[in-house]
Amino acid sequence: MADKLYSVLLVLIALHGSLQIAHCVSHKEKHYRYIQDVLNEVTGDVPPFIVQPPPLWFRSNLNRLPDPYHYLRPTLLLWDPVSQRTLQNGLVTCPRCDVADICLRPAHWKDGRNERNAPRLLFARNGVTYLVSRVYRCCNGHEIVAHDDSILKRFPSKEQLPFLLSHVCGITRDLYKDVVLYSSTGMKIEQIECLIAQQHLEYFVERREMFENEMKCQQEQINSNASTNSHFPISMPDDLKAPSNDFICQCIIHDYQQNEMLYTQCMAQTRATWISCDHTFKVAANIGLLRQSDQKWEKQYDSMFCILNEDGIVLSWQLTKGTAFDNIRDLLNNLKGRFDQQNNNVKLCIIDNCCAWRGNCKMFLVQKC
Repeated sequence: MADKLYSVLLVLIALHGSLQIAHCVSHKEKHYRYIQDVLNEVTGDVPPFIVQPPPLWFRSNLNRLPDPYHYLRPTLLLWDPVSQRTLQNGLVTCPRCDVADICLRPAHWKDGRNERNAPRLLFARNGVTYLVSRVYRCCNGHEIVAHDDSILKRFPSKEQLPFLLSHVCGITRDLYKDVVLYSSTGMKIEQIECLIAQQHLEYFVERREMFENEMKCQQEQINSNASTNSHFPISMPDDLKAPSNDFICQCIIHDYQQNEMLYTQCMAQTRATWISCDHTFKVAANIGLLRQSDQKWEKQYDSMFCILNEDGIVLSWQLTKGTAFDNIRDLLNNLKGRFDQQNNNVKLCIIDNCCAWRGNCKMFLVQKC
């Protein structure tokens, strides 16, 4: 008896999983059909940059109950720098041809017609956003997608790009700036993820309430025998989920890499009345690499030595392995050179292991430790 119940339970679990997968695929297919419909309606040689979903109050047939999908339609970012003439006046040469003057011409869109031509999902502030890129072709048959790095790197400034892409997905420039702003205020990555997830959940709940109110209103106005098999999704679709911790971390690292020179210059210009030197061990806990011989994780560092001024501003830092003074001797020597050029006399130095380092710090930085 127990074996039969167990078998029935497995069948029910499998059916439930199949229904969930079918629902997800159906939802994605609706997005793709919507993208194809929008592209079919695009007129003229220059497509718009952004296509917002139609207003919710606009419906072609007021005698029918509202469609739940109309409340979850995505925002489309149509990316075609050749036709839109946002790059080199629309004359873009093929990066794969040996001859330099062979230009790319628009061919088709990444509109979801098949898996190879699927659009890219972008994390956005509200709702779903798809990057629908044009595919270009040269006279030699080379096909280049408009968001290929060989084309994006030709833009004089990355700030001109309304999106950033990873290997799997991407993020809109607006949400990327939000992530960087949240990080600069001291928020943890987990807190940023929760905040964005809450924003997406509020958007979803708001849409569901609007649908339910419209459904109730229409049921009162039209024939009571009208079809009522339209139901709003109970749970939030996967494409509305917030970016993961790893993806948010990638955004923060990308911002640092883009502005590393600016940060270095800012540190070099910062003055100090007194300084605080300390090793912190949590930062470098997982910095290392996989050994090729046995694929075991080998830590490269175990701490970060950080120097702050009286306002808590970082003056200099260095990843270290061990707490020996020789590891950071060059760092302190360079900092002393900076202070000498600024004519900046540091009055006090606070260190964690003063008994062992007092003499060395007096020699490099200050007389009082």
